[in-house]
Amino acid sequence: MSADSERRRYPRTSDFGPISSDLQTRKHTMSAREPPNWPEEYGEEPKWWRRVQSAYEDNEPALDLMSNSIGAEGAKALAERGLPSVPQLTELDLTLNSIGAEGAKALAERGLPS
Repeated sequence: MSADSERRRYPRTSDFGPISSDLQTRKHTMSAREPPNWPEEYGEEPKWWRRVQSAYEDNEPALDLMSNSIGAEGAKALAERGLPSVPQLTELDLTLNSIGAEGAKALAERGLPS
């Protein structure tokens, strides 16, 4: 077995440098962000908001909020208070909710964190 093929099978610790520095950056980003808090002015916290909090706590890349009776106010709260707390999100499922044009506009203006 050649030295090149041996290296491909068993990378040196130094080969993981970029990964570990990325993890350090990610860890710093995670600790610097605020947890998602439901806005008091919208009344009682809905059950689906717990999923937003779980995505924050578990650093999940996807958030499934399908069929949770989320309306325009909920979509606004998600855009203003939820999404900024979960910058790792790459997927958001709001299928079968009634967010309407107003809620869709709030989400579109805020977008998924990048």
